[in-house]
Formats: sequence, C-alpha cells, structure tokens
Amino acid sequence: MEDVQVRTDQELLLRLFRNLLINAVRHTETGAVSCRAWTEGDRVELRIADTGEGIAVERQQQLFDTFQRLERHRTGFAGAGLGLSIVGKISAVLNLQLSMTSTPGQGTEFRFQLHRAR
Repeated sequence: MEDVQVRTDQELLLRLFRNLLINAVRHTETGAVSCRAWTEGDRVELRIADTGEGIAVERQQQLFDTFQRLERHRTGFAGAGLGLSIVGKISAVLNLQLSMTSTPGQGTEFRFQLHRAR
C-alpha cells in the first residue's frame, strides 16, 4: 500500500487494533490471524481475521457489552469481557463503522474504515 495518512486519534486507534489482534490470537488455536489494509477512495479499510473458533450469531452483538465473554474454550482462556467492549466504544468515538462477521468453527473477521488525511 502506498504511503497513506489518516485522520484519527493515534492512541485510541492503536488500542482498538491491539485489542482486536490479541483477541484473534487468543481464540485461534490452529490456523492463522491476518491483518490487511487497503484504500477505497477517500478511506482506508482495515481487516483483522482469524481462523479460530468463531462466534454464534446470537452471541455476536452481546460481545460488545461490558463483561460479556465467550465461555472458556479449549485453551482455558475466558478473558474478562472488556476487550471487545473497549473496541466498540472506541469505534463509536472515532466513527470507524466497525463490522464483524463470524461463523462457528471457521473464524471471525472485523473490518473498520478510517478517513484519509488530505
């Protein structure tokens, strides 16, 4: 990707990105975690995906609530239920249009967009 600058709060963006990456790594026992970024017009889109355990549709929106978490999985890690709550709040503050898709047994993908700086 060419040299691209965006308009956002650097610390909040790094926190959001870090939380999504940590979550992906913790919930991917085998397979891969990937990060991609590309430009679309005046926006930069970022994607963090994993091939982990995935999240059932009925649980997906709840995970953005404080202290909501997945049950303990194979690795024994249950988390405190704050990571995605923080992600949701940061994405709202930064107006990132965060979206999530997930399929149990196949993995999860988070996408968000940033405005390019002019």
